[in-house]
Amino acid sequence: MSNELSTTNANPNRLPDKKHATLAVEIQKAIYGQKLLDMNDIKQETFIIMSLRQAVILTQKKLSEERINVYCDELIKDIKRNFQWIAADELKLAIENGSKGMYGEIYELSYTQIFNWLKSYRDSDERKSVHAEAVKLEAEKKAKQLPPVEITREQHLREMAEIAFNIYKVKRNFILIPEDAFFYLEEGGFLKMPNDEKNAELEKVKKYLKTVQPANEWFEVLRNEPIKLTARKWVTGIYFEKLIQQGKQI
Repeated sequence: MSNELSTTNANPNRLPDKKHATLAVEIQKAIYGQKLLDMNDIKQETFIIMSLRQAVILTQKKLSEERINVYCDELIKDIKRNFQWIAADELKLAIENGSKGMYGEIYELSYTQIFNWLKSYRDSDERKSVHAEAVKLEAEKKAKQLPPVEITREQHLREMAEIAFNIYKVKRNFILIPEDAFFYLEEGGFLKMPNDEKNAELEKVKKYLKTVQPANEWFEVLRNEPIKLTARKWVTGIYFEKLIQQGKQI
């Protein structure tokens, strides 16, 4: 922890240094937990009732289940009004500390007594110090966050072309090449194939596709695709094969 914890202005009821440090660690763990009001109704009630039953055990004061349920309903109302920020583990810690006499002598386990424990926890030096440290760390974290990096059009084209190339390396079937792969290669300037060779291959494939008879399921796929699209996939496949044979990347 920072020096902030050890230099907090003292008050007459402050805990000894060792207990103060231990409590600060407990609060630090609790403060980052799930907010009580973020829980559904059943979980809220269950958590509060269990915390109140623990208070009965620690204080050895009598409190009927009926009164526990009444206290639970009142606590939920007061948390919504006054302690919206409180984490579930903080509530448990506040009631536990109060039950141990950390917030004054316990005469009876009244609702007013329990409500005052929550206020004492909120106003304690330990909680204020840990909360201030948490706010500071969150501010520093946000300040260090870099703005989202915008990729250039060329980077995007290369990334998409590389995805298509990796798909082909695994499948080695030009029919499975993504439809836009040819576009990414051309627009990005990655298709290192002379125009006359590229155009010749395109025309050759187009003529072939107009006359070919389906021989298997893949040819059936070809017949159902636009000829121009399939021709582009074919040329892309030829280029990818050359890269693989030469051990190169896009």
